[in-house]
Amino acid sequence: MFVQLNKKVLSIGSNMGDRILNIKEAIKSINSLSQVKKVSPIYETQAHVCDDSNPGYPFLNLVIEIETQTDPQQFLHEIKDLEKKIGRKKTNRWGPRLIDIDILFWDNLIIETDELTVPHKSICQRSFILAPLKDLYSKFNSIYRGQQDKHMALMKIYNITPDSFSEPNKVNDLDKFNLSISKDLSEGVSFIDIGAESTRPGASPLTSDQEWSRLAPYLQSYQQVFKSKILKPKLSVDTYHIESMVQSIELGADIINDVSGKISQKKLDLLKQTEVNYILMHSLDIPAKKSNFINEPIIPFLKNWLENKLDTFEKNGINLNRVIFDPGIGFGKTALQSIHILRNIDTFKDYPIKVLVGHSRKSFLNTITDLGFSERDSLSLGVSLALMNKNVDILRVHNTNIHNQAIKAYNYVRTQSY
Repeated sequence: MFVQLNKKVLSIGSNMGDRILNIKEAIKSINSLSQVKKVSPIYETQAHVCDDSNPGYPFLNLVIEIETQTDPQQFLHEIKDLEKKIGRKKTNRWGPRLIDIDILFWDNLIIETDELTVPHKSICQRSFILAPLKDLYSKFNSIYRGQQDKHMALMKIYNITPDSFSEPNKVNDLDKFNLSISKDLSEGVSFIDIGAESTRPGASPLTSDQEWSRLAPYLQSYQQVFKSKILKPKLSVDTYHIESMVQSIELGADIINDVSGKISQKKLDLLKQTEVNYILMHSLDIPAKKSNFINEPIIPFLKNWLENKLDTFEKNGINLNRVIFDPGIGFGKTALQSIHILRNIDTFKDYPIKVLVGHSRKSFLNTITDLGFSERDSLSLGVSLALMNKNVDILRVHNTNIHNQAIKAYNYVRTQSY
C-alpha cells in the first residue's frame, strides 16, 4: 500500500544502551537542525530479527514531525552525521542500533535515489512505525488496525484523592510526584493520568472549584518538570467538570479523560476549539453505584451507546481519531459483564477510534481473589497480558514498572525468530 502525507516526518528508534537518553539526545539535536513540532508517544517493540549474534533487544520507537527549509537529501546527510555523533556504529541491516533515524515523509515529495526513498517504502508493513504514526495522523488508524502485531501504550494512574480505592497510589506531596513522573519514561510510560475526584461507590462528589484546588498544583508541577523537555509523557486529566477541562487545557493537558460518559454542547464546543484528545468512558453513575447495572447483553449495549456518541462527534465536526473509547470496567457493570467485555474487547476494532482499558486492581477481580485492592498488581498484570493481542491501544494501570517488564518479556518470547 502506498501512502502520502503532506508533512515532514521522521522515525526514531533505539535498542542499545540508555535508550531513553539516546532518543532524547537525538530529538535535541534534530531540534537544532529544524523545528520539532509534534512528538508521538513512545512504543516498545521487539527487534525484527534475532539470532545467536543478535539477541534482539527491544526497541523504543516514536515519530516526530518537523519543520525545515533544508533539502531532504541534505537533511539526510545531517541526521546520519547526527547518528554517528551519538555513537551509532555500522551494523548489519537488522542489527542492534544505538540510534536509528529515518525520513518517513517529506511533504508530498516522492523521492527514489540510491540514498533515500520517500515515502519510506516499508511504512505500511511495520506496525512499530504505524503505532506512533496513528497517534499523530488519523489516516494511519485503519492501516494499523490491519496489522497482525499490535503495540499497547501504558498510561499511569495518579490519584490525588484522600478517598481513592487504591491506597498506595495516593500522591501526598509534590516532591514525591515530581520524582515519580521524572522516572515514568524509563518505566515505559507514554501517558500519565491525574485525577482529583474519587469515583468509587460511596465517594463524595466535588464541585469544580474543589477539584481544581487539588489538580492545579500537580498540573503546574508537571509543566515545571517538563518545561524545557520535548520528550515527555503525554498529560491526561481525569475530570468531567467543564471548568476543570478548560483550565487543564490551558495548563497543557493533551487528553481529557471524561468518566461521566455524558457529552454536553459545552464539551463539544471545547473540543472544536482545541486539539486535545478525549477519552469517552461509558458509565451509568458518577460516583458508581453498586446497585445500578445494565440489564441487557453488554456488548451490543456498548456498541449502540458508542455509535450514538460517535455520531454526535461527527455531526459536530470532531475528528474521531481524537476519541479514545474506554468501556468503563466496573462502572454500571457486574463482575461477569466486566470480564465479558475484557474477553471481547477486540469486537470494537472496526470503529475508527482508539481503545483504552482501565482494569487495574478493580472489583471484578473479587471473583478470583480476596486480596485487598492494593495487592492486586500481579492479577491486573495477568489481565493485561490476556489483552495483548486484542486491539487495545492503551492500558491504564497503577503499576507501570511491572507492566513494562512483563510486556517486554512477553514480546521477546512471542516474536523471537531465527
